Amino acid sequence: MRVIEVNNTDLVGRAFNGFDLHLALIDRNIAAKQVVLEKQSNIPSVIQLPYDEIIRQEISYIEQKMAVSNLLFPFAEQLMDLEEYKEADIVHFHFPYHQMFSLLDYPKIMKENSIWTIHDPWILTGNCTHPMQCEQWKVECKECGNLEDDYFPMCVDNVNFMWKIKEHVLKKINPHIVVASHWMKKRIEQSPLTCHFSKIHVIPFGIQADNHADIVKKSNDGKITVGFRAENGDIKGCSFLYEALRRLKDKKQYKLEVVGNGDIPQDISQMYEVAEYGFVKDRKKLIEILKRCDVFVMPSLAESFGLMALEAMACKCVVICFKETVIEENINVPKCGVAVAYKSGVELADAIEDVCASPDGLVKRQENGYRYVKEQYSFERYVRNHVRLFEEVLKR
Repeated sequence: MRVIEVNNTDLVGRAFNGFDLHLALIDRNIAAKQVVLEKQSNIPSVIQLPYDEIIRQEISYIEQKMAVSNLLFPFAEQLMDLEEYKEADIVHFHFPYHQMFSLLDYPKIMKENSIWTIHDPWILTGNCTHPMQCEQWKVECKECGNLEDDYFPMCVDNVNFMWKIKEHVLKKINPHIVVASHWMKKRIEQSPLTCHFSKIHVIPFGIQADNHADIVKKSNDGKITVGFRAENGDIKGCSFLYEALRRLKDKKQYKLEVVGNGDIPQDISQMYEVAEYGFVKDRKKLIEILKRCDVFVMPSLAESFGLMALEAMACKCVVICFKETVIEENINVPKCGVAVAYKSGVELADAIEDVCASPDGLVKRQENGYRYVKEQYSFERYVRNHVRLFEEVLKR
């Protein structure tokens, strides 16, 4: 079996973009490679498509001025010229729309043996990556109140044009679709753009939980350590967490461990002992950080899966999130994790205090979460399910 994993880059998002998966396939004696535009690793099995970065930047600039996304990038030809693509038994796409291929080229590059992991709802909307509580995408995006999307901002409202382009393209294809959650599967089935997709497979992402097996929660001088990912913008919901932190009663008993590039409000930095690490690419370092946390708060308003929640649970953190999000689906509420009312900083504060009020209860949830992730979200299971899917596709 010859497999190529296709994505815009290799190391950023490696746990879910095909990089770690293709290495695991190689370990199983499967001829696997990854094809990317932006190669950051020195792994020989990762192939970089030949392209001119200046041309790519110019196209990006033109698309921004035209208020369109992923219509002009010409790199499908480079992919189809690759011998690895021509000879592949399975072509597995991940983020083909991150300045890599034109939407108009999807019918050409997604052949009978193609699999497409849809990681987020961008393909279901006129433009936004996460429609959150807007439901226009269920009918037809005509006007948008979210032009300042984190990934695809529009200078003018052109969402209906993009919607029509996606409608024109997507009705021509019906590849095998992989999603990581039933939450995402439901949205693909609800969208007029993709409701004809008839081969949808739910394969949750996997955590290499055995790497966490020796975890001993590190002491923090008797303090309760709250971890979170700081990001600017609305999607990650940090403003509601900051509201919660301002409400905690006995602030001296808490310490904050923070990953991500978001700005911590000055008053929060003054209220708490804060350790900031920025964006952490090294997974071993991330695990070391999570080992020091008792709880990990993920107040995201929209996620397609929330892999960091599983990483935190694998490090024996109790995850706290909002209801009505995919994270709630994944963290086994209430046995392991805790979900509170959507956009409620008050309930986030109450949950942090309640979870940490009983040391025995905290430890019980931590142990439950670790076992749950190891049983339900193992990386081995993730790889095995993909191999089964590849074999199924080849039998047809």
